[in-house]
Amino acid sequence: MGRPTLDETFDVLSSADRRFVLQYLHTNGATTQSTLAERLSADRDDATRTAATQHQRRDAAIRLHHVHVPKLVDANLVEPTCEDDLVDPTEHLAHILATLPVDLSSQNWYTPGESAVLD
Repeated sequence: MGRPTLDETFDVLSSADRRFVLQYLHTNGATTQSTLAERLSADRDDATRTAATQHQRRDAAIRLHHVHVPKLVDANLVEPTCEDDLVDPTEHLAHILATLPVDLSSQNWYTPGESAVLD
């Protein structure tokens, strides 16, 4: 599998949740889906990790497992590991982030009003 196509890249970047996941993985390396769900639910709702409710974490975990991680795998930006919960970035992730004209590490990754449904 090679680099993601331009269409795949734009599709992946169309979701604020996936942009957050990509930046988090780029900064922190391989991470579990449960950790990503905790971080995503806390950041989405502007709460601390401990303040995010169980419901918010469960919803984020479902979105990650069924929508976001599979799209990132299909785009060859993360790879599945033998440990089902682990998300491991590929070398293509750094290349994609280096070519973006915006900095995903800013805290403005979530645009108010952006759809929170499964995209």
